[in-house]
Amino acid sequence: MKTSILLVLTVIGGLIGWRASAQTLSGTVTDSVSHKPLERAVVCVVAQGRRDSLRVSTDTSGIYEIKKVPPGDVFVVVSFIGYRTQTRLLRAGTRGDLGNTALVPQVREMQEVVIEAPAIRLKEDTVEYRSDAYPVRKDAVLEDLLRKLPGIQVDQNGNITAYGRPVTKIRIGGKDFFLGDPKLATQNIPAEIIDKIQVIDDKSEQAKLTGFDDGEREQVINLSIKKNRMDSYFGNLTAGAGNDGRYLSAVRAFRFDQDQQLALIGGANNTNGTNITSGATTSGPPDNNAASMGVNFSGKLAAHLTLTGSYNYSTSHSITDQWSRREYFLDTSYIYLQDVHSDSRQQTHSIQMALGYGVGKNDTVIFRPSLNYGINHRQTANAFSFEDAAGDTTSQGTQAYSADNTSPNLSGTVTWLHRFGKPGRALTANVSAGPGPVRETDNNFSTNHIYTPSLLDTIWQTSDIHTRKQQYSASLNYVEPLGKNKSMEVSYNYNRNENLSAKDVYDISALNKSLNDSLTNSFDNVLVTHRIAVNFRQGNKKYNYQVGLGVQPTLLDSRSVIMDTPRTFRQPSLEVVPVASFYYQFSANRRIHFYYNGATQQPSIAQLQPVPDYTNPLFVAEGNPNLKPSFNHNFRVSYNDLDRLTGRSFFLNGYSTVQQNAIVSNITLLTGGKQVVQPVNIQGNYSIGSSYNYSRPFWGRQFTLSANGSLGYNQNVSLQSGVRNTGKNWTGAQGLRLMVTMGKWLDLTSEGVYTFNNSVYSLAATAANRVSSWAFRQEGRVDVIGDLSLRYTFSYTINENVPPGVSPTITLMSMVLEKRILHEKGILALSVNDLFDNAVGYSHGWGQGYTEDDQNTVMGRFVLASFTWKFQQIRAGAKMPGGVSR
Repeated sequence: MKTSILLVLTVIGGLIGWRASAQTLSGTVTDSVSHKPLERAVVCVVAQGRRDSLRVSTDTSGIYEIKKVPPGDVFVVVSFIGYRTQTRLLRAGTRGDLGNTALVPQVREMQEVVIEAPAIRLKEDTVEYRSDAYPVRKDAVLEDLLRKLPGIQVDQNGNITAYGRPVTKIRIGGKDFFLGDPKLATQNIPAEIIDKIQVIDDKSEQAKLTGFDDGEREQVINLSIKKNRMDSYFGNLTAGAGNDGRYLSAVRAFRFDQDQQLALIGGANNTNGTNITSGATTSGPPDNNAASMGVNFSGKLAAHLTLTGSYNYSTSHSITDQWSRREYFLDTSYIYLQDVHSDSRQQTHSIQMALGYGVGKNDTVIFRPSLNYGINHRQTANAFSFEDAAGDTTSQGTQAYSADNTSPNLSGTVTWLHRFGKPGRALTANVSAGPGPVRETDNNFSTNHIYTPSLLDTIWQTSDIHTRKQQYSASLNYVEPLGKNKSMEVSYNYNRNENLSAKDVYDISALNKSLNDSLTNSFDNVLVTHRIAVNFRQGNKKYNYQVGLGVQPTLLDSRSVIMDTPRTFRQPSLEVVPVASFYYQFSANRRIHFYYNGATQQPSIAQLQPVPDYTNPLFVAEGNPNLKPSFNHNFRVSYNDLDRLTGRSFFLNGYSTVQQNAIVSNITLLTGGKQVVQPVNIQGNYSIGSSYNYSRPFWGRQFTLSANGSLGYNQNVSLQSGVRNTGKNWTGAQGLRLMVTMGKWLDLTSEGVYTFNNSVYSLAATAANRVSSWAFRQEGRVDVIGDLSLRYTFSYTINENVPPGVSPTITLMSMVLEKRILHEKGILALSVNDLFDNAVGYSHGWGQGYTEDDQNTVMGRFVLASFTWKFQQIRAGAKMPGGVSR
């Protein structure tokens, strides 16, 4: 009996194994003449009587594998550009390894063939998108295009996130566009001029010069311009006005040729930007007047001289109102409530430049000066109160606060790169300096009435603060090749940061103004670091890895003078700083990246200064001169899998940070809810998380379905009156999005997102704090009749477990109706913002020992009429959009 059962199981297992093998085809594709493998050859399997097919492309070795081949007779079609296509009939049961298929070069003349490049491509540090694979409306800007790209999110404020990390720069042709302000590019550059979008996991300038990864990375977007927009200028002018005094004006002008780029961007509005003209809802403060003007230039000045630079001026005046509810978890829970009215005025001037000069064949010098000047005024009126766990008010008060400051900042960096005669051998030197004085005047008047025992705490003070920051650094890096695909780097870095702060505090009464000796102080902090490191790197086209180790001695030297009494603090330390990275490309479509680096985080001058700060009378901050630097172990891994034939994409990212000597706050609770906060070092803080994005177009890219999600865990250990308080916080999100594009007349995007935030604290007297929300959003464009178009954005948000006084639902909708005139050179638009007049914003966050809910007023309903005039001059012979030549 056992033998029979074993025989049956063996036969079944053999049939299952035969069935599995019968569903897979594999083989190689080569050139019949050179016998070299053909990468990216297309192999299709078509079942008889069916129109759809399975298809794959070969890897760098010409190898392919097709799984889940249907039963029965099938055709195998092998094709490659410039070669004769081969078709082979496979009878049912013929599966497995088909061996080699040798394609014969096509030598006869062919008729014109239109070949579409893949929508997405992978490179070592870059994901490249072909812009015309993601059609957008006429007159769309870069921001509209980015919203359609898999793995990229753009929030309502225009902030860009790529694969879970913020985008910090926009470049055109590899040159920075308005350094440090991506929104100037995303909200102004026309989408129609863009050929390709590259999302680059960019290395530091030092790493790009030496080829060695120092672990400092940022997400950067680089744009390439369509050839038919080179040697041309174009742009548009917009003006609009509406009810309640709403207005906007904007100018955008661009000039591109083979050697130079020039852009002029400016405007003024009180609509929180110009998003209203694109159908999106503005979400900023209800009273906000802003104006800006900027010029960006990049190009060759001479044969070996290049310049990239920008100047930007901006001014704004905004008034906001916000209600907050902060719930603390200490020995007993208590709640802090506040209503804040803020008035803020800002002016900034910014000049950024990069001047590169090639000295002969082997030497390059790059000079990067930077000048920023800001003038700021801020005043707030705050009404606050504290409640205990029973809901009884224990204290209440008011605060009137104002601050004026100016902050000029001048810095510069000079880099020299020398290449030796031996390939791969190079020497890089870098020197930088950056003084930055800041002057500020504060006025603070506050009263706090404590009920038990009855006490009135009053503060009326003015402060003059002078801060001078000076930073000097120098580095030397030498790279030596050790053989084929191997090299070693030896580096030395020196940094000196000096911060001098002088604060004069005066007590004010109805009769006089007197110096407060106990709060008046001067503090001089000098941080000096030396770092010696050795790195080894090896790799080829398929993989590379790097390991390195650095030693960093640090000296933190501080001197404080309080009441004419000097105090000196000295903190020497020695850190070992490792770095490692690994990259592997499984195929042309799949890759994995791993990074690790250790980094020190020095305490700020405010965290070191041993003097209480009564700027907020309820949260008195006092520095700790005995603080040690914290050290972060940072891990990050990313996996990308793309199908260039179907356009399917999958991005997976993971991260983790472990902190040693983390700088956290020790909070001591006093009578009436008053807190004294002092920074201390502690162990046990770490975070871990992951995110993913899956996208799949179908039906000729008319439909694209995307899913994205994230999950994170943070453990934050702090001190409450000297007792450890461990906070455990889970955050997560899951979204699903469907995009529909029907030619040029219909464009719809529907999205649903669920988010949650769960927090629990070891000292909490209450249960865990749980907040979640459902957000549904749809935006669309429909060409109604001829040149008449309708665009809209609709969102509906459900907030769960919100505190009393917070609206559980928020509904927002904005629309714009536009008519093209003057041969599409002019656009008349009628826009409405916040159709249902549901002007409210809500956010939930958490901090050390508390969770906070904020609700603020935003710009409500208004109607605005606008006119846009487009201008352009295309060089002779270039094709204009639509294929018409000039």
